[in-house]
Amino acid sequence: MLGLLDRWITRDRVAVYAVMLLTAEMIAAGLWAASLNHDLDPTGTPVGGDFLIFYAASALVLKGKAVLAYAAAPFLAAQHAVVPASRALLLYAYPPVWQLMAAPLALLPFLWAYAGFELTTFLALLAVLRSLTRARLMWLATLAFPAVFLNALQGQNGFLTAALIGFGLAKLDRRPWLAGVALGLACYKPHLGVLLPVLLAGSGRWRPFVAATATVGALVTTSLVVFGVEDWRAFLTALPEASAHLDSGALPWAKMPSLYVAMRSLGASAATAAAVQALGAVAVAGVTLYSWRAGGPGRPRRRWPVSPS
Repeated sequence: MLGLLDRWITRDRVAVYAVMLLTAEMIAAGLWAASLNHDLDPTGTPVGGDFLIFYAASALVLKGKAVLAYAAAPFLAAQHAVVPASRALLLYAYPPVWQLMAAPLALLPFLWAYAGFELTTFLALLAVLRSLTRARLMWLATLAFPAVFLNALQGQNGFLTAALIGFGLAKLDRRPWLAGVALGLACYKPHLGVLLPVLLAGSGRWRPFVAATATVGALVTTSLVVFGVEDWRAFLTALPEASAHLDSGALPWAKMPSLYVAMRSLGASAATAAAVQALGAVAVAGVTLYSWRAGGPGRPRRRWPVSPS
């Protein structure tokens, strides 16, 4: 099977497919930009929809009202202050450590902050990828990757998350303390790193484990000092509402590729979907831990993993 893939996925094909994808994405981006009206697209979604969440939360932080990010009405008002024509209610479900990290965003005008955040975090991701491979195709393949297009268009923080986790995993054995700090900084998306403590401890990588734990502890402590315990209490209180939005489909299922959403889309009950998700998570955790203990997470490949012709 691998031999077949190696013969099919050649450098020439990767280059051609990447150019095709990038061309289509540039056309789509142009059409999207032309369709904007008062910073809204035809569906009523504001420019950089997800980034608007970060920006509105940052504006509240700078006003000394961080806790209001977890209250629907004040947070909606904060969003409207940025994009008045918007009528969408985008909930804030990030822990207070992200408020701490994203606080400077509202120091810039919205569109400048949006563009600057996506560009700088994408460059950080490119730097991590560059450290893993010298292949020229990396630049083209990365630019054409559909998730890159969607992340930039929606104003998400996926570039930053991928850069931090990618750097941490790549440097685990060579720079374990720095790797742990990078992994700890990604704690603003705890659901993406829930396996990391298990894997680090299970594979005996105690230095990055300690560094990551200390980093998370420092971020949480700093957020408590800056925002107070009420901010954390509001975050924990808001989680059930965010969960209800997910279960009802108010948070678009199409953006959430998981076993839970797949089962719910097929008509399964919430309890059944949660059970399938849990079983899948346990299976993935077991396989991943076994692979880490058997040979580690793998060494970065220095050769582009495609055949030369």
